Formats: sequence, C-alpha cells, structure tokens
Amino acid sequence: MAELDRAQVERIVNTARQRREVPYLSDVDLSKAALSGISLNKTDLSRADLSGADLRQADLSSATLHMANLSKADLRQANLSQATLSWANLRQAKLTEAVLDGSSLSDADSQEADLRRSDLKQTDLSRVRLSQADLTEADLSGARLNLAVLDKANLSKANLRKADLSLANLSKANLKGAILIKANLFGTNFSNANLKGANLTGAYLYGANLSGAALSGAIMPDGRKYGWFNKPAKYIKG
Repeated sequence: MAELDRAQVERIVNTARQRREVPYLSDVDLSKAALSGISLNKTDLSRADLSGADLRQADLSSATLHMANLSKADLRQANLSQATLSWANLRQAKLTEAVLDGSSLSDADSQEADLRRSDLKQTDLSRVRLSQADLTEADLSGARLNLAVLDKANLSKANLRKADLSLANLSKANLKGAILIKANLFGTNFSNANLKGANLTGAYLYGANLSGAALSGAIMPDGRKYGWFNKPAKYIKG
C-alpha cells in the first residue's frame, strides 16, 4: 500500500469495524506518522512500516504486527497487550511504561530498545534480541526468554520471577537488585554480569555460566546470601 495519513487510517479502521471485519493495514507505509492515542486494537499491521512513528498511548492490543518495522518508533505508554510482534523490528524503539503482557515478541529485533518500567508479564520473548536494551524495573514475571540475547542489557530491579531464561545470553548484563525467584536459569550465560543484590531464591541454575559475575549481596537459590560457604558451583552442578 501507499503512504497513508492518520485520517485515512482511521477511516479504513472504522469502516472495517462497522462491517465487523478485521481492519487490514498490512504492508502500509506509516513511517514517521503522527498516531498518538490512535485505536488500532485487533488491526492487522503485518509488515507495516511504522519506523519513527509517534504511537504514544496508542491502543494496539491484540494487533498483528508480525514482521512490522517499528524501529525508533515512540510507543511510550502504548497498549500492546496480547499483540503479535514476532520477527518485528523494534530497534531503538521507545517503549517506556508500555503494556505488553501476554504478547508475542519471539524472534523480534529489539536491540537498544527502551523498555523501562514496561509490563511484559507472561510475554513470549523466546529468541528475541535485546542487546543493550534498557529493561530497568520492567515486569517480566512468567515471561519466556529462552535462547534470548540480552548481552549488555540493563535489567536492574527487573522482576523476573518464574521467568524462563534457559540458554539465554546475559553476558555483561546489569541485573543489580533483580528478582529471579524460581526462575529457570538452565544453561544461562551470566558471564561478567552484575548480579549484586539479586534474589535467586529457588532459581534453577544447573549448567549456568557465572564466570566473572558480580554476586555480592545476592540471595542464592537456597535462600542464603552469597558467601564462601555457598559458591555458585554447588548450584550450577546440581
């Protein structure tokens, strides 16, 4: 489709809803479009170009954004609950305080994205690329992050309770004060990561790589603070 403006988008969406059809905006060019606060819930935006678009506080809940280009888009406080963002490009996107609970970002490229204080509960982030992304204070409880790439990411004070981080790469990541209670950390790469003050109570660490990781003040899987008497090796080897 050709490039559309906001009025055209709203007309297409409203017409489809009146007919009780799924709004179809696949492959549209909405790069740098001013769409703050727009309602696009349940809209098909597969492969759409939304790079640099202003989508602050937009409603994209249950929308399909498979392979969409959202690089450098402004999605602060947007509602992406239950949305499909698999294979989407979210490089350097602004998602501060965005709601993404229950959404799917599997295989998405979210490197250097800003996800501070975002809601990512029960989200599918398997194989996602989040290198150098900022997830400070994000809620990732119950999220699936298996095989995810999070090297040099900032996860300080993030909630990763019961998250699946098996075989994920968190080398040089900042997890200071993060909550990892009952998380699945099988084979996770924490080399040179900052885990100071992190809570790993009940976490499964078998096969994890903690070489060079900073663990002072961390609470280990047995509920005791890190010390000479409970070195990581005893949890890594099972």
